[in-house]
Amino acid sequence: MEAYEPRRPGRPTVLEALGLTVADLVAAYEREGTLRKTAAATGVCKNTLKKYLKGTDVMHGRGARPQPYAWRAARTTPVTTWFKEHRNDRLPRSVRDLAELSGFSEGQVRKFLFNRQQAAYEYLRALGDLREQPKAIIDVAGRRIPLGMIQDYNLKVDRYDLTVQISGVLRLGLELRAVVGFSQYQGLFKAPATDGRR
Repeated sequence: MEAYEPRRPGRPTVLEALGLTVADLVAAYEREGTLRKTAAATGVCKNTLKKYLKGTDVMHGRGARPQPYAWRAARTTPVTTWFKEHRNDRLPRSVRDLAELSGFSEGQVRKFLFNRQQAAYEYLRALGDLREQPKAIIDVAGRRIPLGMIQDYNLKVDRYDLTVQISGVLRLGLELRAVVGFSQYQGLFKAPATDGRR
């Protein structure tokens, strides 16, 4: 899809009136991270921003950098607060037991776990393609697998402890199965230090 083209001469567009270009909006969106913040910074309303950014890579997640911990920034509820307070505790792995322990209903706990899992999926997808990283992982069989050797893969996030299960096929035709912690998966996308230290 092509980027938004300005209309024919006549009444000026919002961008023309403000002296902005689509490239300015893309840069502002990448800098600010959300439509709301970009709208406030540029003076262009959110719907107009969507219209202009629709055909660019930033609206499809390819050009936008994920915000660290943005997936955790959901609305704070009593259930969210309880889970934050008990994040270092060993919690049961069933909705019923979690509901009994926390004092919330099973529906509230199930909804929290689902929303957190979906937000984690979106965040992990926004990090980019795992196969493009110059690092390696250890699979469940103890093999060290360079990420460039992965032909195809799928991610599954555990809704209770947010561990990331990676399953797929290697270029050699072998099966891949690995389980890593959420922060370990994030670490696969962090650039190595370039200050000369190892």
